[in-house]
Amino acid sequence: MKLNTDKLMEELLKEFKKVDEFRNQFRNDFIKVFTSLLYNLYQLEKDEKMNEALTIMAQQTISYTESIIEKDRSFSEYRKEEELKAMDDLLAKLQILESYEEEIRKIKQTLNDVVINHYPTIYEFTSFGYRLHEKKAQYHSYQFWSGFQQMKIEKE
Repeated sequence: MKLNTDKLMEELLKEFKKVDEFRNQFRNDFIKVFTSLLYNLYQLEKDEKMNEALTIMAQQTISYTESIIEKDRSFSEYRKEEELKAMDDLLAKLQILESYEEEIRKIKQTLNDVVINHYPTIYEFTSFGYRLHEKKAQYHSYQFWSGFQQMKIEKE
């Protein structure tokens, strides 16, 4: 039996194209939603530097979301607990002033909305997946907020 490599390559290329289209749509939606949020929070207008930063943030979001999906499906229980503990330790080190909690909450809610719109498999998470997603979203919301603060300072 001969393997039809041309057919196999064609199928692989189709799948890569689907993944690329998905990621492009996610990135475009992410940028659109966060551009609006940044304008509402800080009156920041979209420019090349903001677009570049939001593109990186979108890629980080794709990366951590897909990582959680894979870990939720394949990690053993002890590895899941180790992952949650590591995120708890990381979050405990963040110094969030009370006066910024509302901004970070809005960023996190926006982030979760974008992720849920594109990754319906989140509804199939185990309790581990939900908890890890919550912790990763909190961490990345803080990181994004820090980046947004830098953009705000540069505009002033």
